[in-house]
Amino acid sequence: MTPQPLPPSLCFGLETQGMKDVRCTLKKFQESWTYDAQITNLKPKRVTVAQDGQPNKSVNFRGCKIIQLRSTDCYEKDDVMPFFLTIGGRCTYTKQDKRDFEIMMRTKQESYAMRLPPNGEYDWPNYKTFETCPFCCKRAKPGAPDTYWMLFQNLMQITHDGIGMRFQCRLTCEDCFEKFTEGQYLQCSVGGGYLQ
Repeated sequence: MTPQPLPPSLCFGLETQGMKDVRCTLKKFQESWTYDAQITNLKPKRVTVAQDGQPNKSVNFRGCKIIQLRSTDCYEKDDVMPFFLTIGGRCTYTKQDKRDFEIMMRTKQESYAMRLPPNGEYDWPNYKTFETCPFCCKRAKPGAPDTYWMLFQNLMQITHDGIGMRFQCRLTCEDCFEKFTEGQYLQCSVGGGYLQ
């Protein structure tokens, strides 16, 4: 059975064909979808860190707890791959950040133009994905006084030799983040007390 392509209303416009094939969308806000907040415990383990233009290295990860926003019904309602958005925190976006992300999130074609080695084995969306809000699709302006929320989105795509996965940074407008998380509460233990 051939998978149906993502309808235009669910496409962001920068998805690779492999992402479309597994119905992985970059556009995350649909009025009909619901989300749950959860705390996820990442256990300590040895992990591989990809190095840009150098051999990968293996490091010890000490573990941590993260807050994630999980889609609960996008698959049932729109046949879209379920996803998690991991909350990184508040941030600003400088002109130097833009230069850094243009290099870090380059496509293979952009790598050749920059005379740099390809950024990973598979092609992924470039920095425009990073600077475009996943909910309202407005682009962040580097150097503006605005504050954003940094989210990390899990991406998946079908490749020539299997499945490719990666976490993609996403700048999210403060207003969109507040709307998206309205009514979501988590209780965390902080130094013997509780923070909600």
